[in-house]
Amino acid sequence: MEGTPTPQRQRDPSILITLTHASDEAELRSAIVGLLSSQIQQADIFVAFRDPGGQSLQFEAPELWLTSFLEQHASLTTKLELGELTAITHKDLLESRHTGGAIGSSVLLVPMTSVSSLHGVIGIVSLGEGKQPSMEELESARYVAQVAAPVAARLQQLARLMNHSREFDSLTQQLQAMRESLETTERQNGELQATIRMRAHLQTNLAHELRTPLAAIRGYSRMILDGRAGEITSTQRDYLTVITNNTSRLIHLLNWMSQINDQSALHLTLSDFDLAELWSERVDIHEDRLREKSIAMQVQIPNESFALIGDRQRLTYVLDTLLSSAVRFARENSNIVVQFSHGREKDITVKISSDSGDAISPELVNHAFDSDTEREASGSEAALPSEGNELNLSGVRDAVGVHGGRVFLINRAGEGSTFIFTLPAVRKDGEERPGNEQAFNSGRRRR
Repeated sequence: MEGTPTPQRQRDPSILITLTHASDEAELRSAIVGLLSSQIQQADIFVAFRDPGGQSLQFEAPELWLTSFLEQHASLTTKLELGELTAITHKDLLESRHTGGAIGSSVLLVPMTSVSSLHGVIGIVSLGEGKQPSMEELESARYVAQVAAPVAARLQQLARLMNHSREFDSLTQQLQAMRESLETTERQNGELQATIRMRAHLQTNLAHELRTPLAAIRGYSRMILDGRAGEITSTQRDYLTVITNNTSRLIHLLNWMSQINDQSALHLTLSDFDLAELWSERVDIHEDRLREKSIAMQVQIPNESFALIGDRQRLTYVLDTLLSSAVRFARENSNIVVQFSHGREKDITVKISSDSGDAISPELVNHAFDSDTEREASGSEAALPSEGNELNLSGVRDAVGVHGGRVFLINRAGEGSTFIFTLPAVRKDGEERPGNEQAFNSGRRRR
């Protein structure tokens, strides 16, 4: 059959026109069946195209049985891909236990190939034993398959392009949804930032409104204590002193609130880390200073996690500063004890204490956590400490405060000093134990 010339009458241009005008595989299938049904007698014609992925032939009912048949006989698919006619006899069907087609029928598959690619097959089902298509009918089927192959290839390429286009449209829609979500998030973030700024202004104004009458109370109390309103009794002096000291304490607290408000507006680089591991990294830096004063360090850290979320750089500063201060005020040949523990609410407490040391003056203790501005405003001698004897822990106060923690300094003459700070149990999942105090309390006057 390979060398048999195709009859001239079969090379009808109308066949090419009919097939090339098909807009999809369904129209092409209908055109092929219509052309060959009129030329091949006593046979049924069907058409199967390869799927969009080019993996297998897609048969329609009642030829679905051919799918499993070709899977069992892979050599037949290979012949089709090589452009060879493939016959399936009734005997082959019986041996394979397939019951497709009528009794005694056989199937001839004519491949539609172009550029060595199989795009589909034309199936000719003979209706009855011994009723095979003639040579002329076979050549008609081969010619139609030859003309239909590039048309099928074009339609399959268009189908793939349409699939890609739909995938692209889907991706575009997803990107648009992501863009809208991002815009919504940015808008909400802007609204949140605006709310935070409004709250900051409110806190600043509130602190100012409170500071003004408190300053007046303290000012008049001092004038009465100075005798500008006449003589006062010792009891009155004691009472006025209490009023003045507590008023000063409230003014300092308001100043601190304003400062923390400014600090909170700064960017915090938050990360999840273990505070005990951070301590282990920092303690080696102070080893030379400990050796100079022959100070032994005892570390008491339970074998448990001290994980938290916070600004690693700021808490590094807190650990370094407190340990340096403890070493500076500790006596030579003494001990420094470092303790880590968890509170009832899983808050973290760090205690750095020396067992002996020179007493820190009450003036330094009272103003240890004051900023330079606060010291100058208070008129304290601690505003200008002597070199080597200063104790300025305002940075520690601010760093612990923005984390919602508290810091204390306990000083006892001849018994050394103890520096303590606590941090709330902020976890990675964002949960926090109820009852944790977020308000900062420096506790700087405990001694």
